[in-house]
Parts: sequence; structure tokens; C-alpha cells
Amino acid sequence: MKIRPTLPSRPKLSHEETERLSTGNISDFDIYNELSMPANTVEVVLHNGFRLTSGVRVITNDPINKPLALMLLGTEAFEIDLSEPGAVTGLDRGFVSISEKILGVLEVVHPKPELLVVGLGKKSRLLTPDTRKIITSLGIQIELSTTVSTRLLCAL
Repeated sequence: MKIRPTLPSRPKLSHEETERLSTGNISDFDIYNELSMPANTVEVVLHNGFRLTSGVRVITNDPINKPLALMLLGTEAFEIDLSEPGAVTGLDRGFVSISEKILGVLEVVHPKPELLVVGLGKKSRLLTPDTRKIITSLGIQIELSTTVSTRLLCAL
């Protein structure tokens, strides 16, 4: 004896609904269509920075020697200059360390972000254990990836 699972039946569509869906208008399926776009959303990751949907650009002329960070908190976007000596080290080695002074902003922001998305350039890199410890001691989870991939992960 064969047992066949009973699947829920789909509602029958009218001829007009079938015609509309068959035209391939993808905007009919956009569940976020009526929501306003946050002003601090990263629209494009450039080779030397970012462009936000608000039109603001955060750009550096020398990403290795004068790196910049973009911190998105709530509805605000902050450019952080990382070119101070010791602010960020290890970009050329693969194990990146971010100074406590730079990460200190995470101690004073309210509410604290649940997740810190960190893009460390074109190559895959890791944070040093000391840097990870500072961030996790604040109760913040970390997501690491290349900078281009962070555009998809920006969830702060």
C-alpha cells in the first residue's frame, strides 16, 4: 500500500491574475517596496570607499596607508579615520588588530549594536584574538568578510 502525502491546495487564480503574474513583473513580489530606504544604507562599495543611498561618499585615496572605516549606527553613518599610527595594523599580514582607542566608541554608543560587521579589504583577513576579545567583552557579536561582502551584511 502506497501512502501519498496530502499537500495543501493552492487557491485558483483568476484569468487576470494569471496574466499579470505571467508578464514577469518582479516588482509585484517586492515585499519591501512600501518601506522607506534607510539613509545610511551602503549603495555601492567602491575600490576606495563607499557610497550611501543618501549620496554621501566615504573615500580614501590610499586604502593601505590611510584606511577609513564606515560605521553605521541606527540612522547615522560615521566616517572613522584609521590612519593614526597603531589604529589598525596587520592589513598587509592577514591578522588585523584594531586599537582599543578606535573600538572605544562601542563602549559609549547606546543602544549597543548586537552585531559588528567588519570588512577588511579585498582579501580575507582575520582579527587578532586581542581585538576579538575587546569586541566580545562588550557583548557584541562579530561577522568578518571582505569589504564587498559586507554590503550584504550591514545590519547594524
